Amino acid sequence: MDDGRACWLSVDLAGAEMICDVVPRWFSRLTMRRLNQTPHYRLPPMPRGINRDPVKPTQSRWLECLASVTFLDYRVPRGLPHMAALLINLMPFLRHEVPSLVHVKLIPETPGRTPSDLGKNT
Repeated sequence: MDDGRACWLSVDLAGAEMICDVVPRWFSRLTMRRLNQTPHYRLPPMPRGINRDPVKPTQSRWLECLASVTFLDYRVPRGLPHMAALLINLMPFLRHEVPSLVHVKLIPETPGRTPSDLGKNT
């Protein structure tokens, strides 16, 4: 997202809360190679990926009126995938390389604020 679109988003949606899926870079590259999840379903191309570590600083850079960024639990219901998810979450070097759910809150609206006001040091 370029800075212009992020500024308009933060003004138009002041006070909003959003939950986003975040895919890591390696998974993004895989989808660009036309990955088939099943024999009859091809995952859509996801040209932009971001690992978990840089999500907060990147969001803060894009949206100056960011109130908070938190990670939500990505629950795998049961069985072997559940056990693997628990194990991966215990390993810091791996847990930042998996898909995540991110909860973003924007600060409430400030009267008269426009995108051109953002980025100015006042």
